[in-house]
Amino acid sequence: MSRFTKDEHVSENDLLTKNSDQRLLQWLGSGTAENTLKIATILNEKREQFSQQARDQALMLACKSGRKFRVQVLLGGDANFNATDEDGNTPLLLCAERGHVDIAEILITRGADMNVANLKGETALMLSILPARSRAMVNLLVSHLTIKIDMKDNEGTTALLRAIHARDLDTAAMFYTLHMDADAQINFAHYNWNIKKLRKMFTLELFAGFKKYPLVEAANLGVYEVVELMCLSGADVNLPKHGKTALVVSIENRRLDLVELLIKYKADINKVSKKNTLKYTGSALDFALFEEEIECAKLLLSKGAFLDLRKATFTAVTYHNIESLSFLMETYFEQINSILTSKKIKKLLKHWIESNKYKHDHRSLVFEALLKAKNLLELIIRFGGDVNKCNENGETPLYVAAKIGSIDVIRVLVQSGADVNFQHSDGTTPLMEATARRTDDTDEIVQFLIDAKSNLELTDHQGNTALMLAVTRFKNIELFLNAGANVNQQNKQGRSALMLAIHFNREEAFDLLCQQGADVNLSTGGSNNALSSLLSDVFRITEKWPIILLDHGADTSNLPRTIIHTLIFTGQCNIVTKLVCSGLAPVDVTCNELTRFLKSHWPRLETYSPFSSALINNQKRLAGFFARNLFLTHHDVFTLRNDHVLQKYLYDMNYAECLRLLDEVTHRDFSLTELSFKNN
Repeated sequence: MSRFTKDEHVSENDLLTKNSDQRLLQWLGSGTAENTLKIATILNEKREQFSQQARDQALMLACKSGRKFRVQVLLGGDANFNATDEDGNTPLLLCAERGHVDIAEILITRGADMNVANLKGETALMLSILPARSRAMVNLLVSHLTIKIDMKDNEGTTALLRAIHARDLDTAAMFYTLHMDADAQINFAHYNWNIKKLRKMFTLELFAGFKKYPLVEAANLGVYEVVELMCLSGADVNLPKHGKTALVVSIENRRLDLVELLIKYKADINKVSKKNTLKYTGSALDFALFEEEIECAKLLLSKGAFLDLRKATFTAVTYHNIESLSFLMETYFEQINSILTSKKIKKLLKHWIESNKYKHDHRSLVFEALLKAKNLLELIIRFGGDVNKCNENGETPLYVAAKIGSIDVIRVLVQSGADVNFQHSDGTTPLMEATARRTDDTDEIVQFLIDAKSNLELTDHQGNTALMLAVTRFKNIELFLNAGANVNQQNKQGRSALMLAIHFNREEAFDLLCQQGADVNLSTGGSNNALSSLLSDVFRITEKWPIILLDHGADTSNLPRTIIHTLIFTGQCNIVTKLVCSGLAPVDVTCNELTRFLKSHWPRLETYSPFSSALINNQKRLAGFFARNLFLTHHDVFTLRNDHVLQKYLYDMNYAECLRLLDEVTHRDFSLTELSFKNN
């Protein structure tokens, strides 16, 4: 089949042939504006005649050639704007590589993925960076917040490094201001780049821009690639600016990656005195501890940095650097003890703690210390730290420690006089907070606070005790029971611990509370007790619980009149027999009362007794139990024999045994005593 000529007109019959896909692609190579309008109409009305693959391929060709109108036509024909060719390029990637900004904007507006990469790992942003290329495409892409600037291709090259390689200083500078990901690191050894050529192309210009202190300025800029490039290009790694080297600037900026990089390129981590001895004051480690950059300090120490522990401790105490003091005490506990006992240090510590007591910002040293290390906490308390001072949230140190869950810290605070019965504005206590934790040491913390004379009767603003909260949080309530917690205390909703165990389905707590003599007949202020609460949702209950409550003397008088029937219809027969043995009387109920429980094929009777309900549900043994124990209603004795609807249902369902039992009961000659019993 020949291709269209340039002037050949397209008709619907030309395209809608068995080779319509091929004809569509041929048209793209030579179609006129008139043909484009015709093809738009055909695509809009009969797009199903063309395969998705053909439409996608046509879109690729239009994007390559920069045919904006054709792109719009094909997108209107449901061509996939995120389709890929054999190289993994999407329409947007093709536009980015060729500089078709107007088409790229259309694709992005449609929802094209700006961060997708081709098989080489190249993104649209990477492909848009070429020597002597307009920055319009780059500007379009970076104007969208979802663009990812720090992605790498298969060789590890970022868009920034492409800009450097292309000598596009303006684009590179723009990437710097867009805060590239600090973790976007490179290893120049992986590239076959000519470093000398790069230096000529870019680095020397950058050096000139930074004037006398290129590496310090680069460290301040914070772009890992630039710092590494300058190190490779021979910048003096130890040249200071205003007394700060690139290493110090990186510590100041909390750039652990740059600190490690500069150490790799022989940055001095130690200072040497005129007498050729190691000097701590003014060193990188001194600066790191002064700025409380602990991770940087750890790195420096691991690389051999010299530490004068006495001077470091003195600085930390003098300048109230609690992070650094905590680190020193935790790391050098044995050595630092003697330093902390010196008169000068003790005086500074007392002054620090005393001045902190009268601050109004609630930044208690005790709070800060309890989050660091037990040794530091003990030190702060020893020099007068207030263990009961509240923070800005109205919490004491012990309250916070109970939430965090540090048993060692809790012991220190309690032994130092912390109030174990402090109540927050919501009424909660440290013990209540401890029950909220789900860790291995929770039991140990709870037991310690109980032993420390925590008041088990205190309640939060909802009236819940620590025991109740422990029940709702599925904790070891045995600790509270052994300590004598009141199992029958009720919250503001009238719920006891037992009722909460039922509500939250806490089986272990339920068993323990029943064993400990919890009152099963406490009511919530209305007619609800533990049993009625449990049976309020017959679809959710387990058979065991109601039976246990009944064994413990649960009152059945407040149960709904339909309870026996609903339990029968939901298959809870053992509970039914237990209720009968507990003295619950049989009642007749109407169809309307049981609507939600009746299956569609069950008969609609005017009256349902427990006996007839058991028959309907084919519960022959249960129905026999009712008959033997005279758990029958007036309706069963005097009316049921004439209920042809029930009889027909049992017959139709082939419930032969139930049908025989019905006949036996309804034709039985009851004694006068039995009739008197039923009438009563």
